[in-house]
Amino acid sequence: MEDMLYEVESVRRFCGISLERHGLGRKLFERINEDLARKVCC
Repeated sequence: MEDMLYEVESVRRFCGISLERHGLGRKLFERINEDLARKVCC
């Protein structure tokens, strides 16, 4: 269920979670990019 909250917009809306309202979309995007950059470099 937790994965669905991150991956499926309709599930977030149903649960009343707005990533953009709280700036979480940008933070999540940045964190994913950081993790990917570490994996590519190592």
